[in-house]
Amino acid sequence: MGTEKDPCAECGRGTAAGTMGFSDRRVVEWDGAARGFLCGECQAAIVAARQGEPLSDDEVRRRIDSGVAAMAWASGPGAQGQV
Repeated sequence: MGTEKDPCAECGRGTAAGTMGFSDRRVVEWDGAARGFLCGECQAAIVAARQGEPLSDDEVRRRIDSGVAAMAWASGPGAQGQV
């Protein structure tokens, strides 16, 4: 997913400390070590696509594990709205 540090699983933008995406990022952990990130913009797009219902941590993990998030990112700009 590019060279961004702590990339958003949906769009690939960096969410690491010191980046614009850090303040409103969502961090999801599983297995005690693996972490996934969603930037604020992608979280908002997902909530809008789900008619106001946010993703649970388990749903975020499943999206990342199944590659749904990576496929949306690889599809290009704006693809993250295709939830």
